[in-house]
Amino acid sequence: YIRSSDSIIAETKKKAAAGADIIIARGLQALMIQAQCDVSLVTLSMTAQEVAVLVDRAKKLCPGKERPVIALIGAVNFFPDLSKFNDLFGVELREYLYHDYSDWRDKTAREAIDDGADAVIGGLQDLHLSHERGVPAIYAGSTEESIRIAFSTAATVRKALDLQKK
Repeated sequence: YIRSSDSIIAETKKKAAAGADIIIARGLQALMIQAQCDVSLVTLSMTAQEVAVLVDRAKKLCPGKERPVIALIGAVNFFPDLSKFNDLFGVELREYLYHDYSDWRDKTAREAIDDGADAVIGGLQDLHLSHERGVPAIYAGSTEESIRIAFSTAATVRKALDLQKK
């Protein structure tokens, strides 16, 4: 488990040199590893159910708003298809998705709040920026479900790598 994006590349290369041939990562760290490391990567993504719970919580943070604007901030590889969420939850969900590390600095709560977001769902930096500007925010954390799916995928990749070696 590596918490800091600052050291993710060095740590991944160190783990790969020590024999790890599959890495599980999410969000920005997954994008960084994919771009800079030669290792099999399983990207941990949120499930629709996980996002639904967060959207419901964010909507409740906006009492009196008939159709609150909720900003969802994260890596392009992190969220599932959310095309039906606006109608299902009575919100206006706006996605601020970054595609690589350089793009990440621009897709933050600052942009979302400037665009009129009533609540923010995102990473730790997004929470800090939101709270500084007086906008409620929720951390887009992974739950057991998405972690279990990632480990299952990694097990499948492991089998494929083992078959390839034969």
